[in-house]
Amino acid sequence: MNRETILHWVIFAVIFAAFLAAPFVFNGADLQNAFLALTGVVVLLYTAETRGLHLEMVRQTEMGVQPIVVVEIREQWEGRIEVSDGENLVYKNIGRGPAMYIRSPEIEFEKLQGARFVARFEGVDYLPAGQDAPRKVTWNGEFEEGTAGRTFDFIPHLKAIPVGTENYEVPFFYEDIGQQQYRSVFRMGKDGIRLLNHGKVPHARTESWSALWNRISGRSPKNKNQGSLESPKRNLH
Repeated sequence: MNRETILHWVIFAVIFAAFLAAPFVFNGADLQNAFLALTGVVVLLYTAETRGLHLEMVRQTEMGVQPIVVVEIREQWEGRIEVSDGENLVYKNIGRGPAMYIRSPEIEFEKLQGARFVARFEGVDYLPAGQDAPRKVTWNGEFEEGTAGRTFDFIPHLKAIPVGTENYEVPFFYEDIGQQQYRSVFRMGKDGIRLLNHGKVPHARTESWSALWNRISGRSPKNKNQGSLESPKRNLH
């Protein structure tokens, strides 16, 4: 028997004893008031317990459909003769529900006079629970005159030393079947791959109430790009 169950039985015993003792302590109108007060306490406790059960049911339902996407880098083999497709970024869904529309913003990892160099992650439209999907990560140069350079493989830059020379904080966004959006942030690069944080992306209505509260309380507003496909940070440490 756990602590919560013991506490419930103790509260029940106290209230039951109070009902039994009330006729011996109060008379007339006082007795009626005492019973009304005890009834009110019972109703409040029942309401709190029902609310707790409802929240637990909601949590269990969310866990039943919640995807959790992690990534790794590994070499892929294709066909009966096992021809190597090279190294890929592999999305793995370790949650209980399917992940929809997995996307990540591009990485601008270098910017020079008249040119910028960006890496792009291939997305996944549908990833069932317990499944994985290999995808490519490529980079190229974009120039002010509107031309783009040749495309190269960016995956070696996301691997640990001695290949990678920098760290990148890369957010991945995806949805469950109820259109709830999630955000998982990974540090990738010279120190390997590590999940930094994971959680829900607040809905627009929640964000508006947060902004209102920030204005009332005088707090600094949140980054407007929070929850959107903002550019990943390059971490040089």
